[in-house]
Amino acid sequence: MRDIPTPKLCYIVCMIIGFSLLSVHWIFFSVEIAGFFLMLFMICMAQVRWRYSRLRWSVLVDGAICLIINPWALVIVMFAGMYHRVFYVLVLALVVFDIYLAALALLGGLCGAFLGFWGKEVERRFAWRDNEAERYYELESVQNELVAATTKIEQMTVLSERARIAREIHDNAGHEIVAAYISLQTAREVMDSLSATSCPDPVRFL
Repeated sequence: MRDIPTPKLCYIVCMIIGFSLLSVHWIFFSVEIAGFFLMLFMICMAQVRWRYSRLRWSVLVDGAICLIINPWALVIVMFAGMYHRVFYVLVLALVVFDIYLAALALLGGLCGAFLGFWGKEVERRFAWRDNEAERYYELESVQNELVAATTKIEQMTVLSERARIAREIHDNAGHEIVAAYISLQTAREVMDSLSATSCPDPVRFL
């Protein structure tokens, strides 16, 4: 899974290739200083959009500047705009008078849209995986709590059973001891009375 290139990596590679081709075009076909500053501006704006996703609408500003200075840079703008899902950028291809350049811009937009939807799908799958992992850890935590609660309940049951047995032994033993003591006292009194009546008076025989 890690060997498969990610959408972000493909986007970076395509942007590097696009700026490289734009540099070649600027060096060999148009040596105007405005083209150099346009590339610097587009590179800075690409980094800003990469860092702050809320500024993805700024690709329209890049497209307007490219139409004025160098329409060939519109291919990169279309690619970046469709990657960031700014679909209004397609309007820029309609104002290009060169059919070949418009076709290249639309092709770049399709490539950007493909990478954008691919990245969205990857994010959705990662979110689903994280959600499933979170549910798994929650279930594991609940299971551990149930095991701990079961162990605690078993210990409490054993302790309560021991206490009940000890209480029953204490109560029954106390009753048995009292009953035995009373029985012994009664038996002693009976034996004393029997011995007193059965023994003759020694004074009568004198």
